[in-house]
Amino acid sequence: MAQLLEFEEVLRQHVSWKTPADELEGVVRLVKRQLKGNSRMAMDAVYVAVPNKVWLTRFTRAFAEERVTCFSPKQVMENMAGIDDMPLEDFNGSICVGSYGSIEKMHPVHLYCTGLVEGFYPVGNETSAALEAETKVLTSAVTDTTGTLIFSSFKRVSPEEAASWRLPTLRRRREHGRDVVVVTHSPFIDAMYDDAPTLVSGEQFLMHLFG
Repeated sequence: MAQLLEFEEVLRQHVSWKTPADELEGVVRLVKRQLKGNSRMAMDAVYVAVPNKVWLTRFTRAFAEERVTCFSPKQVMENMAGIDDMPLEDFNGSICVGSYGSIEKMHPVHLYCTGLVEGFYPVGNETSAALEAETKVLTSAVTDTTGTLIFSSFKRVSPEEAASWRLPTLRRRREHGRDVVVVTHSPFIDAMYDDAPTLVSGEQFLMHLFG
């Protein structure tokens, strides 16, 4: 059995999952492991950034099913009423699930960036000004994050999902008797050059952590 890694050893990683469902299950497992593993890190707050309302609903529901309490950025700020830009680490032991745009308000210690595929982040129909502003927010968040930093993407979806979510696709193929289309990770990751986290498949990453 592979040796279980402590999260101190996995501070920056780009994890590429096979499908959106694999991403959802895998990220929830990773966050739960972080909270139940190292006691010091379990006291730090975790921010799970999602690209849209669909991902927000899915992750909120998945954490609830695992009996993991999570909050929205609005709930965190309301609990800190009268205190502007309180760092999220002061909201000890919390998981916050929210948009990429809210990261800079939260100042999280540990950051999970989900749905990092082209068309989701940055959004495909954004203007150049909006794209520049969005990229600046995430670049700043990545720079400021002092704990775990996970970039999370997925490789393929059904043709129906790609059309519904307006995702650019690379090619179509048959897998296990059904059609799938291949998508690519967010261009934001490529723009980071040498600062981008090391790429690993979701299967390899989970095996490395959980054995």
